[in-house]
Amino acid sequence: MPSFGQNIEKKKAAALEYINTAVGNIRLTYITVIPGQEMHYLEKRDEAKRCSTDANPFNDNYPMLASEIGVTASTLTGVAQVILQRYQQFVTIESALNRVRIEASSSIQNATTVGGVQQALTIFQTSLAQAGFPA
Repeated sequence: MPSFGQNIEKKKAAALEYINTAVGNIRLTYITVIPGQEMHYLEKRDEAKRCSTDANPFNDNYPMLASEIGVTASTLTGVAQVILQRYQQFVTIESALNRVRIEASSSIQNATTVGGVQQALTIFQTSLAQAGFPA
């Protein structure tokens, strides 16, 4: 946990940076961070949603999913199912992580003493551990 002087505004800023960096590092264990990857994930999710309701899906209509046939699953609809499952897992993980982050950020922003900021950081680390994330 970071250590700061007694200036509360500097401590708040550093604490918020610490929290955001910690959350970002946790996210890295679940997503790949390379240019364009977020767009890639969103497109695959959208294709998977459309494919899952398509009565007769063709590979040409779902190029992102089709590129994973034989790797992620053996069929186009199988790939769509896996992608939708992974997306739901991400939503579950991200919502829990976001809750911890916004509660800690709010506590830090509302702290009136350096000790209050430090207490918010301690609670943040405890909350991460309780939610099953590495602190």
